[in-house]
Amino acid sequence: MKKIAIIYPSYYAFQHGRNPTLDWAMNWLQHGLATLVSYLRQWHKVSLIDMRKLRDWDEFIHIMRDYDYALFGCTTPDYPIAITAMKLIKQEYPKTKIIVGGTHATYLPDDFAKHDFVDHVVMGEGEIAMQKIIDGELTDKKISGNTWKIDLNSIPPIDRSDWDVERPGALRMKLPFITIVTARECVYDCSFCTARSFFGGKDPRERSVEHVMGEIKEAVDDMDLGSFHINDDNFLQNNGWARKFADQLEQLKHPLEFSMQGRADLIYFNRDRLMPRLAEVGAKWVFVGFESGSDRILKLYNKRSNAEMNYKAVDVLRENGYKIFANIMFGAPGEMEEDMKKTIELVKYMQPEIMSPANYTPYHGTPLRKYCEEKGLLMEELGHADYQRGASTGAKIKGVDYVLTDLYAGLAKTWEKRVY
Repeated sequence: MKKIAIIYPSYYAFQHGRNPTLDWAMNWLQHGLATLVSYLRQWHKVSLIDMRKLRDWDEFIHIMRDYDYALFGCTTPDYPIAITAMKLIKQEYPKTKIIVGGTHATYLPDDFAKHDFVDHVVMGEGEIAMQKIIDGELTDKKISGNTWKIDLNSIPPIDRSDWDVERPGALRMKLPFITIVTARECVYDCSFCTARSFFGGKDPRERSVEHVMGEIKEAVDDMDLGSFHINDDNFLQNNGWARKFADQLEQLKHPLEFSMQGRADLIYFNRDRLMPRLAEVGAKWVFVGFESGSDRILKLYNKRSNAEMNYKAVDVLRENGYKIFANIMFGAPGEMEEDMKKTIELVKYMQPEIMSPANYTPYHGTPLRKYCEEKGLLMEELGHADYQRGASTGAKIKGVDYVLTDLYAGLAKTWEKRVY
């Protein structure tokens, strides 16, 4: 049995004492790391170290003593603090093996592999690959985790005591609140998104409805659960699964509120049965990636939908009493003010309860980033923090008037219809 630390090197590290009540960046658990903890605990002594909860580097180094392995999950904004943490661990505890996975490791593995203090880099899905590394079956520095596809029903329940209490932030749903994940991979391939490519496939793998309901029932019994958020990229992509889930949720006889994420076209296609049914059993919010009100930009994003479908989805949501968390983007390659005005018209029509505008960000591993590279549109000075999603994080690509995008992002927020 090995002693393993699984580390979340968050961009928000060392924020101990910050009020997390309204800030989900501070308290929503990271499901990739949470499931890795549960999986490896079947054979090893595993601790979760959430750097958001720490005070400083001295505390981090103190708690990292005596571990055989330090496992990191890292996004691009997290990269600088992750690298610093890895270097400090190796300096203080040279016998500790360091393994890193996550999106940045998947798309830019050499950013880690070039360092002597990093022992292994896992690209893609991590549970089985990391177990094989720890067991000594894999010794290469760079390893493709997508060689092995884990049965999601084989992963033990998440131990939520490892994490701070989750809160619904601006959603203001009933407490206690948790987030859950029911599936991996997405059948769509939007040009700006990594949801499909990260796991290396296009066929979603779902937990069984019974497995998910077991997690919810456990939370009901342990904490008298009030609400939850389904953190899948596209919860509506299997309406048969979702209908069965609704039926079993109703049979629970414990009223719950929940929120979910779904595409505009699937909201419309499921207008007659699934969307009303989910509302009946407690669905209150839908997070929707409308992205744009311009067909030209939606085609660039490979949304496989159109502006008309966005408007129809709004109608379906309002008819069934849903609150809308609307995601839109400005600053796509070649986007003109005419396109932005169409997006504002969409926002004015929907008047979402929460409006989340962003500048288009050229994430590594996406087709649209490759297009930007080929056209010479990438900013040479783009830093790791610039991969934060929000519109306030500045310029992302060349040829975009960011004074204009910020203007339209601000205008979009004026149509936000907060009900609190």
